[in-house]
Amino acid sequence: MIAHDVPPPPVANPELLLEYLRVLEPRAGERRAVRIAAGRLKPLGHLPEHRRSASQGLAALAHAGTGELFLLSNDELLFFYPADQVAAVNGELSRLASFFSDRFSAKGGGSIDHCITRLDCRSDFAELVRLAKMQLPDGGESPAQPRRDRGETATAGRHDAPLTLDTLVRLETALAGADLSALINRHSVCRFDSAVLKPSFTELTVSISGLATAVVPGLNLTSNIWLFDVLTETLDRRMLSMLVRPEEMSAFSSISLNLNVATLLSDEFLAFDAAMSTARRGNLVIELKDKDVFHDLPAYLIVRDLLQHKGYRFCLDGVGWRTLDLIDGVKLGFDFVKVNVDQAVDESGEHLGARLAWMVKRVGAQRFILSRVEAPQMLTMGRDAGVALFQGQLIEKMLTVQRCRR
Repeated sequence: MIAHDVPPPPVANPELLLEYLRVLEPRAGERRAVRIAAGRLKPLGHLPEHRRSASQGLAALAHAGTGELFLLSNDELLFFYPADQVAAVNGELSRLASFFSDRFSAKGGGSIDHCITRLDCRSDFAELVRLAKMQLPDGGESPAQPRRDRGETATAGRHDAPLTLDTLVRLETALAGADLSALINRHSVCRFDSAVLKPSFTELTVSISGLATAVVPGLNLTSNIWLFDVLTETLDRRMLSMLVRPEEMSAFSSISLNLNVATLLSDEFLAFDAAMSTARRGNLVIELKDKDVFHDLPAYLIVRDLLQHKGYRFCLDGVGWRTLDLIDGVKLGFDFVKVNVDQAVDESGEHLGARLAWMVKRVGAQRFILSRVEAPQMLTMGRDAGVALFQGQLIEKMLTVQRCRR
């Protein structure tokens, strides 16, 4: 996590709230909820600073792992918490009552209690679902997900024609029925068993340069970063649609996919998840870019909890060796942290080796993935520093040689 430890704001996402309730239903008896309608207070209940005061304490509880806090469309708060945390939540509600009673009264001359509704997640489950659906536009239909900055850095070949909105629309139409299997690159994440490399999982990505050559030759797909972000999300959904077929999934054991938070909320991912057995979910690692995580941290935290509960694992991708001390991937709940050190080759070996050892100790040897390993000296330095997992061009070459010798 970033150095300062400020609780994130409430999650304002109705799709996440509905998905949270769907996962919660089998164990609803273990949870309680409280709904706070600060807007009923007058005359200052509608002021942003007082709404923030109403949410800060609950946000701190959610940040500490005591519950989940959602912001509804009418600025009401909905907080879920374990049944054994009633005392902690009641203490925060008492603080709220004292804060507001000292400043103004409730509409109609009532007290702060009129603004708080306590709910039992089992007996009031239907009411909670109804409340969640009310947050959705168009009669409860889930809206299209907005595009999130994914931080993609993939590059295509150098072409003259830039990517435009019109060409993007035509490209997406062409991709709708295209077979992408020939364009999928495989990058193994491996560990050493004595001197033998053993893949832990295989990262699957769509080759952007291959896509440009095969589908739209003469077009620079990365010339407009915003349109390229839209394209990568389209490719994510196509990848999921392809992998949902049993014959495709059976070709792999453990895999990882580069996705984003928006894709994890899409219909394609829901269909993909529905087709996955519990065992298969445990063999899938979801890689998220650091920029995408921090673009909507509350949404990530909820999605992470939901999917890790189902057995999925998460990997934080895009971390540079200079920025690792600013991001605590373990505290963010990632099962793996992938660190790129390709930019570190200009450093002296002694300095880089010591820094790698510090990184591994901070993250944990079984979580740390040394990525973009292209030179033997980088591999040697990583192993000396205690790195257990490696990925890069050198690793692929070593795997190829190893297979040829069998």
